[in-house]
Amino acid sequence: MKKSPTTLVRFDSRRFRACSALVLSLALVLGGVPAYPGAAWAQIIGDAPPPSLKTLRPPKPTNLADYVKDEAAAIRLGKALFWDMQVGSDGKTACASCHFQAGADPRSKNQLNPGMNGGDTVFGNTRLSGVKSFSQFKPNYQLQTKDFPLHRRQNMERQASKITQDTNDVVSSQGVVLKQFTGVTPGSAEDLASSLADPVFKVTTGKGKTAQTVNIRRVEPVNAPSVVNAVFNFANFLNGRANHFFNGSNPFGPADNNDSTGVWVNEGGTLALKKLNGLTGELPVLDFASLASQATGPPLSDLEMSWRGRTWADIGKKMLSLEPLANQQVDASDSVLGVDRDADGKGLNKSYSELIQAAFQDKFWDGSAATASQTTTVTTTSTGIVTAKQKGPDTKQVIRLDTAKAPLKTADAQDPRTFKLNSGEGQVIEVSAEQALAANEFTQMEANFVLFFALSVQLYQSTLVSDDAPFDRFQEGDATALSAAAQRGMGIFFNQGRCNQCHGGSLFTNQAIDVIIALGEGLVERMGMAQGEAFYDTGFYNIAVTPTAEDIGRGGTLPSILPNPADGGNPYPLSFSRLGLLKQANPTRLPDWYYPFVPFLPGNPGSLTRVAVDGAHKTPGLRNVELSGPYFHNGGSATLMQVVDFYTRGGNFPAANIDNLDPFIAEIAFLQGNEQAQRDLVAFMLALTDDRVKYEQAPFDHPELLVPNGHNADLSDNLVTIPAVGADGRTTPLRPFLAPAGTDSFEFHITP
Repeated sequence: MKKSPTTLVRFDSRRFRACSALVLSLALVLGGVPAYPGAAWAQIIGDAPPPSLKTLRPPKPTNLADYVKDEAAAIRLGKALFWDMQVGSDGKTACASCHFQAGADPRSKNQLNPGMNGGDTVFGNTRLSGVKSFSQFKPNYQLQTKDFPLHRRQNMERQASKITQDTNDVVSSQGVVLKQFTGVTPGSAEDLASSLADPVFKVTTGKGKTAQTVNIRRVEPVNAPSVVNAVFNFANFLNGRANHFFNGSNPFGPADNNDSTGVWVNEGGTLALKKLNGLTGELPVLDFASLASQATGPPLSDLEMSWRGRTWADIGKKMLSLEPLANQQVDASDSVLGVDRDADGKGLNKSYSELIQAAFQDKFWDGSAATASQTTTVTTTSTGIVTAKQKGPDTKQVIRLDTAKAPLKTADAQDPRTFKLNSGEGQVIEVSAEQALAANEFTQMEANFVLFFALSVQLYQSTLVSDDAPFDRFQEGDATALSAAAQRGMGIFFNQGRCNQCHGGSLFTNQAIDVIIALGEGLVERMGMAQGEAFYDTGFYNIAVTPTAEDIGRGGTLPSILPNPADGGNPYPLSFSRLGLLKQANPTRLPDWYYPFVPFLPGNPGSLTRVAVDGAHKTPGLRNVELSGPYFHNGGSATLMQVVDFYTRGGNFPAANIDNLDPFIAEIAFLQGNEQAQRDLVAFMLALTDDRVKYEQAPFDHPELLVPNGHNADLSDNLVTIPAVGADGRTTPLRPFLAPAGTDSFEFHITP
C-alpha cells in the first residue's frame, strides 16, 4: 500500500437483482467498511506496525450456506483432498506436494524451469551479454546453497556494481511427467494415458545405439507461494488469475460465460446446469472465494498434477471410487481427520461420497439417486382386458458429457500450461439404476466434483492462519516477545527500509483484504511511479527481480479461448487497472455479464490511460518467511540476507523495468554497509514465524505424504516420506530451504 491520494474502488452492483445480500457485501467491502465482524480495520497503515493478526478473522463467501450445510464436514473433506496423492494423474501428486512445509515447497532436486514464461527452454542460460550463466543447471539438477542467488554482482549492495552472473531460470515445483490423458479406471489411482515427447523436461540415457530420451517430471514456471494465510488474499496465484468470485468450474471467475461453465443442480428431480452469477433463476454468487478459484487450476494443469486433457468430471469419477488417502498414514490424533481414521492407520473409514453428502447441500449431489420407474408393461386380451402389469426397472439421471468439446487452453507465450476450462457440453439422460456408466457418462456428484473440491479445500485452507508469532504477542502487549534485535529490525522495516510500502497490514502484504478494504484503499490506485503517473493494481508490484518480458505477471491476459466480445475478441486483461479502462470506455468495452464484477478506476481518471502492471507480481505475505524459501517469483534467493541485499541495491533490473517499476525500488543508503541493521532486519522477519507452523502443531498437522524429489539414476522417482503428524506436532522444528541439519536458523539466514 502506497502513501498517495486515492479514491475507493467501487463495483457496479446494478445487475444483482437476485442477490441483494451480495450487493450489500460488495458495497461494504469496497466502500471501506468491514464486510464481516471481528476485524480491526481501523489499523494504522504507514510507519506504525499493524496489530496482531488475531484481530482479523478469515473471510468466508457471503452465500456459503447456499452451498455448504456443514462447514466442519467440509473442512474434513478439504483436508483429505488437499493431502491425497491420488488426485494427481500419476496417483502420486497431491496439492500438498508443492505446499507441505509452512505451506510452501522446500524440495531441491528437479526444481528448475528454464524460464518458459519468457519463452526460454534452455536451462542455465542468461539473456545478458558478457555475463556468466549458470551452466551447471540442467533437468533433474540437485540445487545447492552455492547456486544462490541467481543474480550476482561484484558488490551485492550497489546498483552500479557490475553484474557477474545471472540466469533467467526459475526455482519452482515439480509436477507430473508429460502424458496424454485417455481415461480413468474406477478403483485405480493412476489415470490411463498415452505417451507424449516432452521437448523441455527430458534426459538422455545411454550412448550411441543404446541412447534413449526419457521424460522426467515437469516443473512450474513460477515459484509456488505459501498457502498459509492465503485465505486473506483478495486474489490468488502470483499473477492474481484466481478470481475473487468463483464460477464453479475454473480460476477465471465471471469472465468465463461459456454455456458449459457452472454447476449441476437437482431441481425437483430434474438436473440442470446453473451459473454462479446471482441472476434470477441462477445460483448465488460466491465472493471471497479466490482460494476456491485457485484450487481448480493445478489438478488439470499438465505442468502440475494432470496428464494433458483431463477434466474435473474425470477426477470425480476416479476419486469417488477410491478410499480417501488410501496409501497414506493418518495420525490418530490428527486435529481434523483423526476421528475418521481407518483402523489400519492408513486412509479414512468414510468414502468421499459420504464426506460430500455430509458437507454439501443435497441438491448438488442427490440428483442421480435411483428412482422407481413410472413406465409399465401391459398385456391385454383381444377383448382389451388387462391381464398383466409389470413395473419397469429403477432408473437414475446422469450427465453425458462431450469432453472433446471442453474448451482447451494450450501453451502460449505467457503461460506454458495446457488445461481444459470445464468438462464439456452436458446432456441429461436416464439410465437403468444398475447400469454401469460409460466413460463419458457421469453422476451428478462426479460432474460437480470441482465444486466440492474447490470449496472444501478453501475452507480447509481458511483454518491455516498463523496468528501467534512473537510479533503478534508483542503487539498484544508482551514486551518480552521480541528480542532487542528484532525490535530494532521492526523499526527499520517500517521506516528506513520502506518495507511496509508493499508488505503492509497484519498479513504483511498489500494484496490482503485488510489493506484493500481499509479506509482509503481499494483494488486500483493512481500514483506517481518510478517514472510518471499511472494506475496500478494494489498489492501487485514490479520490483525488478527479472526483466519485465521474462514474466509479464499481472500484465498478462486470460486465455485467448475466453475472448472479450465487447473488445473485438481480444482476451481479457488480468489487471483490475486495464479492466477499469475497458469499463470506463464510452461505450463500455466489457460485456454485460462481466461489467458488474470489474472495479471503477479511482477518482476522476480524466485522460490518464497509463497502466503500470507489466512484470508485476502479488506481494507475498512475510509470515513464516523463515521457512518458505526460496524467495521471489523466480525463487532466486535462498536466504533472507540475500533478499535484504536485493532491496538494499534497489533491485536487479530497475533501469530495464522503468516503465512499470515500483517507485520504492531504489537503493537504501541506510542499509548499505550497515551489517548490524541488515541482521536486525532479518531478526525481525524471523519473529514473524508462528511456532505452530514450525513444529506442525494443529491446525498445521497433516497426513503422511510421499513427495517426488527428482529422479534416481535409473530415472525412477526419488520419493521422500513426509511422516504423518498429529495435533501435538513434531519434536524437531522444520528447517529453512537448503539449511543443513543442526544449523541455527538465524545464522543460516544471515548468509549473503
